Amino acid sequence: MNKARESVSVCMATYNGEKHILKQINSILQQFNPKDELIIVDDASNDNTIQVIKNISDNRIRLHVNDANKGVTKTFERALKLVQNNIVFLSDQDDEWMNNKIDFCVNILADRSYMAVNHDAVIVDENEQVVCASNNTFYKSRQGFVKNLISTSYKGCCMAFRKELINIAIPFPNNIGPAHDVWLGLILDFCSFKVNFSYDILMKHYRHSNNASLFNKRRKLTVILKNRLVLVWQLIIFVFTHNLLAIKLANIKKKNNSV
Repeated sequence: MNKARESVSVCMATYNGEKHILKQINSILQQFNPKDELIIVDDASNDNTIQVIKNISDNRIRLHVNDANKGVTKTFERALKLVQNNIVFLSDQDDEWMNNKIDFCVNILADRSYMAVNHDAVIVDENEQVVCASNNTFYKSRQGFVKNLISTSYKGCCMAFRKELINIAIPFPNNIGPAHDVWLGLILDFCSFKVNFSYDILMKHYRHSNNASLFNKRRKLTVILKNRLVLVWQLIIFVFTHNLLAIKLANIKKKNNSV
């Protein structure tokens, strides 16, 4: 706990996560300062997830429950709209954060030239066996709009960013599926915001047999192309309805003036 740092908001979407959520919440809370907040939006779980959260006695947890299942993207959107602090993290319900993750990311974002940071993670299975020693190495993570449209470098659970990004990137389009982090990455890249891609490993990212990740699954090329076409079309609409061209030009001008 570093009381000198800026306060943070952690947004977590939960759904039927009773088996693993307590470990993840504890790994977050042990790094918290008094004014930090953990915003949890539960997507109408039908297991014991909500009760597990309620049993944790910590007033820095803010729990909200969807009246019906809305999917991960809209659940994260609701959490992001509730953010009070200026530095924001996204959290999965079943990972485990290293004890220096928050301080590390806040220190990077102390450099006001950065809008976001995307750190590295080790991928492990249910038995703590390493599946991938470096997520960022596996995905060749870096900035670049075309690169990240084809194969995204952005992983929500590894991201921290300024609250300003929320005001620019939401509401999330209704039909982009479970791709809130891909969307945030495309907005960051399109608008020419500066992102720090760190290869420091700051969390264990678990690949359970029942989680939603596609890391160990092969998707058909036609499905990938369809998803990307949807993202491009939604981004085109978003660019013109939210004046993103002006934001992009302002960032380019800022970068040129700093050279």
